[in-house]
Amino acid sequence: MSKSLYPKLPTPPEEIPTERSAMATLGSSTFLSRIKEDKLVTIKLDHIKQLTGQENYIIWESTMRLVWKGMKTCGMVVEGLQPADDADKDEVTAYTALCYQASAIYIQVVSTEILEKLVEFEHPHEMWKYLRTEYYRDTAFALISQITNLASLSTTYDLTQPVTVFIAQFEPEWLRLSKLAKASKDSYRQTVAKFLGEDKA
Repeated sequence: MSKSLYPKLPTPPEEIPTERSAMATLGSSTFLSRIKEDKLVTIKLDHIKQLTGQENYIIWESTMRLVWKGMKTCGMVVEGLQPADDADKDEVTAYTALCYQASAIYIQVVSTEILEKLVEFEHPHEMWKYLRTEYYRDTAFALISQITNLASLSTTYDLTQPVTVFIAQFEPEWLRLSKLAKASKDSYRQTVAKFLGEDKA
């Protein structure tokens, strides 16, 4: 495995300091300012379906972006944000705590098979990049394949079941197709995305 571009995370601190001393910042915020009263943000993950592979990656990714934003770790996980070179000890300590918290979330939201590969990475952004490289597919074939998946639902739906069952199957497939269509600037993809955005569609 190639050498990480991210510094090795130090031993987790026993306590997260809250003193707001003058410190180096990245952009308009700091990592220390994301932790209040010695408490990290916690989010219930009971209703998040585990990532199992390419077939549910798009929905999983969109959901996890919301989770990371709620935890105030989206910049670290998705964009690879790091402390400034001249960041003080408290800032680095807060950053480290947030990294450990973000990394621990993966245990609950990916399948056992995928987790076995993720543990090889130390930084949550490295984990994110690996999953996106491995499971995200933004190709014409992926779009057509998803259109087929959506269209086939009507033929596989058991009419003896409540319509809510069909809706539960339909909505994630529709969302997956919509996101694939919007993911490209190709004119035909944008046309599909516009069509999907119509109420009658």
